Amino acid sequence: MMTNQTSKIAIIGGGPAGLVSAIASARRGIHTTVLERDPHPADTSQFNPDRSYPIDITGHGLKALRYIEATDVFDEYMLPFRGIKVFNGLVTEEWKEQGWTGSRGDILRSLMTVVERDYGDCIDCRFNTQVEEVNVETGEVSIKQDGQSDTLQFDFLIGADGGGSLVRRKMEQQLPCIITEYGEIPNYSTMLELDQNTGHLDPHYLHVFGGLPIVLVVGAISGRKADSLRWFCSVGSDHELSLNGVEDARALLKQHAPDVLKMVSDDSLASFVTRKTYHIGRMVSCSQLHGGRAVLLGDAGAPFPPIGQGINAAMESAIVLDQCIERFEIEHLQEAAAQYNKHWKPEADAVTWITRKVTYGKRNHMFRLLLTVPFGINLLSNAKKAEMSYSDVQKQGQNWGFVWNW
Repeated sequence: MMTNQTSKIAIIGGGPAGLVSAIASARRGIHTTVLERDPHPADTSQFNPDRSYPIDITGHGLKALRYIEATDVFDEYMLPFRGIKVFNGLVTEEWKEQGWTGSRGDILRSLMTVVERDYGDCIDCRFNTQVEEVNVETGEVSIKQDGQSDTLQFDFLIGADGGGSLVRRKMEQQLPCIITEYGEIPNYSTMLELDQNTGHLDPHYLHVFGGLPIVLVVGAISGRKADSLRWFCSVGSDHELSLNGVEDARALLKQHAPDVLKMVSDDSLASFVTRKTYHIGRMVSCSQLHGGRAVLLGDAGAPFPPIGQGINAAMESAIVLDQCIERFEIEHLQEAAAQYNKHWKPEADAVTWITRKVTYGKRNHMFRLLLTVPFGINLLSNAKKAEMSYSDVQKQGQNWGFVWNW
């Protein structure tokens, strides 16, 4: 459906949520300007060894990609996702729908292929553009690009600039109605590359190893050649790792995941020791996801600890906003933003509730994740299903009594 262009819209952040939002708008003839600080995805490395955790795109992300008709490109750039194998295949959870696994870079390259192939005339992507200031009441955005500063005027701002969102901070500072609550759980992650003896691992699955309080999630990044698989492992812990050399790292893996130890060389262990441990347990909850001329998508509005839903939820939030804009039409963007908040805020809050049930250091949390899979009452498994909203998953968990309420 083509819509007359009557408003200038800026999407601040060219990540998955921002690009899905731009594509969804372009499909209805709405022009947008995407402001992204990083280079074009084609000009960046396929993966960042410090942050290359494997990402699976499943139910909610699949729904978003079908909405913008981008599944064919994801088939080209990413590996098909088939499920999760826990503790060397002791428990296998099959994923029977369409899905993919790979790196964030693969996701961005896939979405940019859609942008450039189909919607280049509707989407103005400005990479290497630093947004320095935002006025969410007037729509003014100050940027710096190629060393030059400029101030741009927009009618509507879509904040898709991630967990450290500048747009969210400015909404909090400039609008008394925006109240932000911050929380955290003791979940940390350090990346380890597996560089030997990985032939027995199926790249179409995520593989979970380890024992409390160390949990290791292993997955492959494919590149675009059949022989270019690289395996990365997120080493999750309930504290920041402090390792004094390769022998410390070897002892850690020998104690908690001897199977993984066989798949890493001394060089890989040496790199692991020097890598930064990231606190991935932080979460933010906003009193509302819109205000003034701005609205927040994905992690910009509700960052939460990784449970396999970060990018999936972010992309779905973009299509929910698009559906609200379609309903109210482009002349009434602020009303559409209010409707989006009504629909998406409970979903964002529900994912945050689910993440609090996955704390690495709590033995009961880890055991119930494993034990609830065969009975179909695993929150993380059900959160993957497109036919279930996140708020429905939360309600089910609350109704299951002591299982998920301790």
